[in-house]
Amino acid sequence: MLRDEIATIKVLCMKATLFKTKMTEARKPTVTRQDIWEQFQNDRSLIDLYRITPEEIESLKRVALLGSLTGTRDILFILRQMRGRGR
Repeated sequence: MLRDEIATIKVLCMKATLFKTKMTEARKPTVTRQDIWEQFQNDRSLIDLYRITPEEIESLKRVALLGSLTGTRDILFILRQMRGRGR
């Protein structure tokens, strides 16, 4: 009986490990920081809408390298923070 319980626990542990591995793989970003930056930099309508200057783009480029980006919204958040700091 004890052997059956141990075997069951081993199987459950193996299944949990496989599930954890699959979940970890699923969370890996499919879009890289470079992809996000290029998408932002090439979006002329967005740059025009927010009136982003070439100097701000250079600053954003440097700042964006310091953290993780999940999308263009992150870059716009950084821009708002940069602009708000000067007030």
